[in-house]
Amino acid sequence: MTKHTFKVRKTKSSDAVKFTVDLPSNPADAALVAARFGTVERLTDRANSQWTVDVAVGVRKRLPDVEKATAYAESYCDNGSKDIFVPTIDRKKAVEEHGFTPEQLKFIAEAGMKVA
Repeated sequence: MTKHTFKVRKTKSSDAVKFTVDLPSNPADAALVAARFGTVERLTDRANSQWTVDVAVGVRKRLPDVEKATAYAESYCDNGSKDIFVPTIDRKKAVEEHGFTPEQLKFIAEAGMKVA
């Protein structure tokens, strides 16, 4: 359980009223999940819906370039930052661009890193 505080205004010019409510801190918090969302599936559905709203802004910025918009959507991570984008890395292309030697690639592979 976590305490969540928020403010609501009746109109833009009215004073804000502060509220504090208990919300689930994770899906295993069954009683609060049931009280606030009904089911874990509904909680997940709400989170997925919000993710869609959040990612749409960044996708829209990249249109009409569908390739960039798609890459943005596939790489979007809602970690609390605004418009976060971590591009997908084509490892094979990156290896070619950086000109790694066979010895360097062997060292990387032995260290447990995947290169292709």
